[in-house]
Amino acid sequence: MNSVVRQLLEQDTDVVMVDTGDSYEGICGYFGGTYISYSKEKPISMNPFKVTREEYDLNFGEKKNFLKSLIFLIFKGSEAPSKIEDMLVNQTIVEYYEAYFHPFEAFTSDERDGLRQKLLVAAKMENDYDRYAEKMDDIEEQISSPEPPAQIEMYLTFEKGPG
Repeated sequence: MNSVVRQLLEQDTDVVMVDTGDSYEGICGYFGGTYISYSKEKPISMNPFKVTREEYDLNFGEKKNFLKSLIFLIFKGSEAPSKIEDMLVNQTIVEYYEAYFHPFEAFTSDERDGLRQKLLVAAKMENDYDRYAEKMDDIEEQISSPEPPAQIEMYLTFEKGPG
């Protein structure tokens, strides 16, 4: 087994092992790894979802694939995920870490214009353009404001449908 571990390390693959008899402490030290000892009195824990900035910048694809495998192992066991499940989990992981490492700061002018256009189209589709146009100045002020407004008013109405 030491030779398999050596080959994986020589291929620059991350290796994590649970060693109950200290058999791999030597090879871990030889390759400059981190060997963590534990006991009932001093248990260890790890968070596989903790990603450092360095991991994100240098090798996020490998970490993302590891997380997907872990999620599907817990979620599906030995059953293979469907393409849609794989796509959804992949996209969720990517978007989560993108938002974590690149938090939202403000809309750009182009994003504000795009959002405004989408709101206009949505209002027109709902035959509600006149009411929306009256509120446009207030919405413009909220979108353009560098600080979040103290109170955001929602301009949604719910009408009871037939039945």
